[in-house]
Amino acid sequence: MDLAGRTALHYITRSTNPDIVERIINAATDHNLYLTIRDHWGRTALHYAVSANNLEVVKRLINKITDVDGFLAIQDKYHETALHYAVYDESIEVTKALLLQSNETQYCINVADNHGSTPLHKAAAENSRIVASFLLLYGANPALKDADGNTAWDIACIPGQEQWEVMTAFILTDRAIS
Repeated sequence: MDLAGRTALHYITRSTNPDIVERIINAATDHNLYLTIRDHWGRTALHYAVSANNLEVVKRLINKITDVDGFLAIQDKYHETALHYAVYDESIEVTKALLLQSNETQYCINVADNHGSTPLHKAAAENSRIVASFLLLYGANPALKDADGNTAWDIACIPGQEQWEVMTAFILTDRAIS
């Protein structure tokens, strides 16, 4: 472990070779413990793999853990989950993989960060129609409010900054909240 609390796994998840990641995990005595080690920012190897948009590594990390939903719900020091990272990076394939791997999607999809923003709030702010559509389809609650009292719909409709793509996603999924 380095001074920032990162293990070799934190670093290697950015690698394009998922076989190396799997070898490192297999070398650990306790897979679950090793996969859930957090650095000084509270990030696990999954947070780093998602940030690197490394879909194959994300899938392998999830397949190695016993408590998938607990793993997906781990929050960093800003209370962001791996799903927040995927949405912020507009990583459609990684977002889908995280949602599909969860046994109980509700366990992580509506988790709020330290500003009260859920992944859906982030998708609205980024004007990411496809990601917002997936989140809504998998049960994101559009009625949740952030620390400023805004729903994701409110964020999509800020005058002068209208996020038309996301507004379309809300309308097409019949999930707009006013």
